[in-house]
Amino acid sequence: MSDRLTCEAATENMPFLAVLDAIDVHVCVTDFETHDILFMNRKMRMDFRADAAGRKCYAVIRRQKAPCPDCNNRALMAKSLLSPDDPIEWESVNPVTGKHYIHFGRAIRWRHGQMARLHVSTNITRLKEHEREWRTIQNQLLHSRKMEAVGTLAGGIAHEFNNLMMVIQGRTSLMMMNVDASHPHFEHLKGIESCLDAAKDLTNQLLGVYSGRKAKVASTCLNDIVDECAQIFGGTRKKIHIRKKYERNLWKTRVDRKMIRQVILNLYINAWQAMFDGGELTITTENLSPDETFCLSHDIRKGPFVMCSVGDNGIGMDPPTLARIFDPFFTTKGVGRGTGLGLAAVHGIIRSHHGTITVKSGCGCGTRFSIYLPADLPAAHLSD
Repeated sequence: MSDRLTCEAATENMPFLAVLDAIDVHVCVTDFETHDILFMNRKMRMDFRADAAGRKCYAVIRRQKAPCPDCNNRALMAKSLLSPDDPIEWESVNPVTGKHYIHFGRAIRWRHGQMARLHVSTNITRLKEHEREWRTIQNQLLHSRKMEAVGTLAGGIAHEFNNLMMVIQGRTSLMMMNVDASHPHFEHLKGIESCLDAAKDLTNQLLGVYSGRKAKVASTCLNDIVDECAQIFGGTRKKIHIRKKYERNLWKTRVDRKMIRQVILNLYINAWQAMFDGGELTITTENLSPDETFCLSHDIRKGPFVMCSVGDNGIGMDPPTLARIFDPFFTTKGVGRGTGLGLAAVHGIIRSHHGTITVKSGCGCGTRFSIYLPADLPAAHLSD
């Protein structure tokens, strides 16, 4: 008689179990007291590569030798007495599958009135990845807008500063006309002129931060600028070994050669300063078409680009430094050793050319800057 009743009960449960097997989420039923698995649906059996009915849930699902420290069985039991339909919800990463899940736990009556735990887990890994990507895009767009605002301010200051310097330069020149080398004020006036030259360099850097600066663009092969700067730089830095990997048929790009030369030399100098005792500087150029996610996150149009990366095997940067590396007036150098405008100017110049710049670094892992500039291709090529 008991065998017949068991068979009938199993037959009654077959449609219910078939539904659970058809669901594309993890469904597991475990005994409250023993933690034995009473049922695993098909999706869960596939992902854990076994039908683990009869085994301990913590051993199968989390590869542990004892019940999980954060097991909420007791909370579920207490909750079931108050409101059986109210589950407990939480998120976690499973150490076996490496996936991120949202979990729902509930106390239920299983066969023969046995109290059990119904555990349903939905894989939300892709959703979490999209959330991270979206946060990255938001942060990068926010930084881009901040740089535009600061750049506009810097550009306005630079123009006003330039006007004041022109007046000082003019008055100094007038004074120099009536002063010879024997005059006691001659050296002071020469010192003023020297300071004015330094101020002009500072103004040029500020104007580089300002993305609205007028550029004299022409179709150019970036390899020519990159290699010309490498030869100038390499001739004065004997401890630096330069490794070049140029795209042979690099697409042309419309740039202001003078501005881009400033960008490339600035990146070379930054790499050199990160390698105190010498090291390897790697220069790479490449044709590529960034995907839509990259273009959206860096606020550039989709299409063909020319990329140039400058990498070093120096000391690298920690995350807080990396987050501020393009901010105007931020510098890792000591007081009086830098204006903090070099990389800000680089960022501003590249943005003024409708491109973008990225940086990857880590403490002790070196640094790699990559600039992306729109390719100057014939219309027929763009339509292919």
